[in-house]
Amino acid sequence: MNTSAGEALTFQEARRQYDRLRAAYLAEKISAAEFQAAADRILVVDENGQMWQIGVSSGKWYRYDTGQWVEAAPEALPPRPPETLDEEQLKQQPPAPEMLADLALARPTFKFRKVYLWILVPLALLVGFACWLLALGAAGTAGMVAYIWRDAPTVTFTPTNTITPSVSPTPTRTHTPTRLPSLTATITLTPTQTKTPRPTPLPSQEPTTAPNLMLRAPEGPWLLMKTSRGLYVLAPDGTELTLITDETIISPDSIQSAIAPKGGRIAYITEDEDSRVYGLTLHIVRLPDLVEEQSIALIAREAEGNTSRRSSEAVRAISEQNSLAWSPDGKSLAFIALMDAPSADVYVYSLETGETTRISEDTNQEFNPQWSPDGSHVVYFTASAFGDGESLTMRGAYAAPPFENSGRVTLYSAATQGEELAGWAAPREALFYSRDPDCGGYNLRRINVETALSTSLTGGCFNDIAVDPGSGNVMLTVDEDLKEDCSCASQPLNAGMYFIPGSMGLPRSLSTEETVGVYWQPEARLFYVTTYDDELLAITPEQVSFDIPASVAGMLPEISPVSGVWAWSSSEAGSQAGIWVGTRSSTPRQIFDRPASFPRWGAQGRRLLFTSGLSLYVADEPEFVPFPLTTLPGTLLEAAWVVK
Repeated sequence: MNTSAGEALTFQEARRQYDRLRAAYLAEKISAAEFQAAADRILVVDENGQMWQIGVSSGKWYRYDTGQWVEAAPEALPPRPPETLDEEQLKQQPPAPEMLADLALARPTFKFRKVYLWILVPLALLVGFACWLLALGAAGTAGMVAYIWRDAPTVTFTPTNTITPSVSPTPTRTHTPTRLPSLTATITLTPTQTKTPRPTPLPSQEPTTAPNLMLRAPEGPWLLMKTSRGLYVLAPDGTELTLITDETIISPDSIQSAIAPKGGRIAYITEDEDSRVYGLTLHIVRLPDLVEEQSIALIAREAEGNTSRRSSEAVRAISEQNSLAWSPDGKSLAFIALMDAPSADVYVYSLETGETTRISEDTNQEFNPQWSPDGSHVVYFTASAFGDGESLTMRGAYAAPPFENSGRVTLYSAATQGEELAGWAAPREALFYSRDPDCGGYNLRRINVETALSTSLTGGCFNDIAVDPGSGNVMLTVDEDLKEDCSCASQPLNAGMYFIPGSMGLPRSLSTEETVGVYWQPEARLFYVTTYDDELLAITPEQVSFDIPASVAGMLPEISPVSGVWAWSSSEAGSQAGIWVGTRSSTPRQIFDRPASFPRWGAQGRRLLFTSGLSLYVADEPEFVPFPLTTLPGTLLEAAWVVK
């Protein structure tokens, strides 16, 4: 530890110094290494010669007692401080009680050399004498002081407020969630040779369970992580790994759908293994205090004993389909439940009033609710049976205003094997298509959810579709088999890529190459298209091909919305393995050369988090040197930010 006699502060001032440093780190003003080094230099010594220090990761006080740091609370009326630290105390000062989230960081270590003692000892006495004079003038104010070393970085920020936690217990059944598919294609090409730093392996950070906890980052954001061992949340600095639940989460399919756009809330549905499929419960949890605001049983008691086929299909509408959706303002949640009818219906829960409103009325099974961008309507589908999960018996699509049990609009009736909402061309203009399990999508049309006015865009089959919600631009991918073997051959689309500007008019052919998948990247403003040769193409909204650097070919980027820096990851072993960073116009450079995944940018867009195996890393711009933060309790399946 880098130590020398320092400036005396009251105990409260010392705490404020730590809070300011932590706030600076959360705001990405200082790096993990700078935070560790600065907090490491804050020391408290009482009149009995006992040393105290704040744990950099937990923010708790530790007292050095019989050769080890022990968590303890400073006395309410501590004794008066010593006049200064003598040389023996400085030599005996132990290492810090904590590393930042148990980081294996290289801390600067100051060693006293005899050649400097003739300078340091008089200087220490001089500063100590000045501190003693100040202490005499402030007698009775505070009896414990902190010595904060002058070579620590100086940061001026508002301290983090202290809040008293109050949370209900969380069940603790172990389960293994289903692994979700990755969007990253796996292409093996030779990258540009780059020298890459290798971080030191790290010890595990023991996760904490949610009861009686408050995350110490009250403004967020918080990283929500779905792992093979449960649902966890992490503070923005990579600390406070906290288990929310290890129950089986059956909905939603995507963790992003569980997160409210605003308000710091998450929602998910669990299944009680003891009650089989009837133990379905909707949970709404608020961050940062981890309070479960609502727990709603989705199967009414009178329906539990009903074994009819209709009730069984209703349970499947909840457990096997997308069955919840947040409103754009994060104040309402639409969900599917079997409460007061023999079929599954759509309900809307208001966080402001605490009221739940049923907005559908049908003898068939409602599923897959989705909000219009302006929050004026909830769109949902109906089916009489769900078959094998791929081939449904559809009945139609509907739209209804929230919090009203009247005003439902029938958008269309359909006797198909599947219907999908591809996206939104305008706040109340949705893009729908039919789906065949063997032939993909077909019969793409644009429908007004208020008037049900429909405009056909194409009847031909396509593999995949992506929509830019800002412009309404649509990209379709088609392969040769769809044209030859499917029932939509009466309106064939030749193999290739197709573009529909503004969701208006007929598809325009951009290429005759057979293509499979397509994905819209909003920060890059690019359509990414995959081919049968596992090649990844990028197309601009102006329908121009965008060159992808060879070193990151086949990888989808994660782009900082603030700094505009791009990050690519590859979890496959080989020359492309690891993390790469760059910009739209610069050559990517490799910052980590082992298999890695899930790059996510911090709130300020200057800090990159990613995983390699079970290890979570952080890298700060501009150098982006990776530091290990913690070891995750299980394989990471998905990760997304929760914002307040």
